[in-house]
Amino acid sequence: MSFSRPDIAYALSRLSRYTQCPSQDHWDELARLMRYLRGTMDYAIEYSGFLVVLEEYSDANWIFDSD
Repeated sequence: MSFSRPDIAYALSRLSRYTQCPSQDHWDELARLMRYLRGTMDYAIEYSGFLVVLEEYSDANWIFDSD
């Protein structure tokens, strides 16, 4: 989401906190977000010139290092 639609990342992350027990205010904000998405369906981010690569590094022995 934050990579493909950074314009909604914050609003969606805030709304996701209340998925267990949403109030009417949360439903209203979700409806507002859906109206925004309907109006921006043609928006796009086009990435070119580089290949997207997901990399992860981990040091599983960091606790046992004596340095």
